Amino acid sequence: MKKPLKYDKNKTIRIVAPASPVKEDFLERGMKRVKKYFKYFSYNHLIFSKYFFLAGSDGERAEDFNFAINNFDFVWCARGGYGSLRILDRILLNRKNFPILLGSSDITSLLIFLTQKYNFITFYGPMIAGEIADKKKVFDLKKLSGILKGELGEGTPLNDEKMVELIGGKLDGIITGGCMTLVLSSLGTPYEIDTRGKILFLEDINVKPYAIDRMLQQLIKSGKFDECKGIIFGEMVNCIQNENQGYTLEELIYENLKDLKIPVFFGFPCGHTYFGGTILPIGGKIEVRDRKIFLKEKVVC
Repeated sequence: MKKPLKYDKNKTIRIVAPASPVKEDFLERGMKRVKKYFKYFSYNHLIFSKYFFLAGSDGERAEDFNFAINNFDFVWCARGGYGSLRILDRILLNRKNFPILLGSSDITSLLIFLTQKYNFITFYGPMIAGEIADKKKVFDLKKLSGILKGELGEGTPLNDEKMVELIGGKLDGIITGGCMTLVLSSLGTPYEIDTRGKILFLEDINVKPYAIDRMLQQLIKSGKFDECKGIIFGEMVNCIQNENQGYTLEELIYENLKDLKIPVFFGFPCGHTYFGGTILPIGGKIEVRDRKIFLKEKVVC
């Protein structure tokens, strides 16, 4: 897997909105919060426009995204929402070196598409006008910048709190995945996620347990776990029916996956999180030790 160019403080970060429109005050709040570690930003004011529930038409969003990934070395998605899947057939990367691309939630579609088509590492993590703009959430921006600058590499722990081990076992290799809803939406399309020989990361928010069960059954029946090395779940924020449902989501996941005989962990803080989170290198090498995720390589060049 190829690696994107490392970030340095003199490079301009391009902010894009390939899905839903951005609130300008949220963007300002996010940029202000990270200014100690990430200095220069630019963006097209299209990101504030509204076309139905999108930040511009498909053509406009695709054109802005293509401009960003072909002309900047660091592309930071402002937010998710909905709409990335609509422009996958319009995306074209035409350069020798690869940019850092950072986003999560709906951006899952773009990360998986670009990593699989062009064979380079992308990053699933907090967005500049989304989670970063939420003052209630805490992020280790020093570690984030250190990873993207190439100052932190093999052996770097990505999470502080230990995950829950639902099914034990050694787990290391290349990781893929993202928001569970978007992973499911790729099935049966030309952009379908490839899980063969990979560790699969799945996370989501506000999805009822019966819907999680349905998605797990679809992944099982579509064969996506057949050659998968293991599965890591996010915090699965607010994925409950009610407080008195009589079972935990962890128990439900275990019941679905116990016969697969592969390691399964729960509670990695990435994407939709309760209190803040970290990044995952989609297409990068990681390992799980002592219920924490560690980088197995420097993920930029």
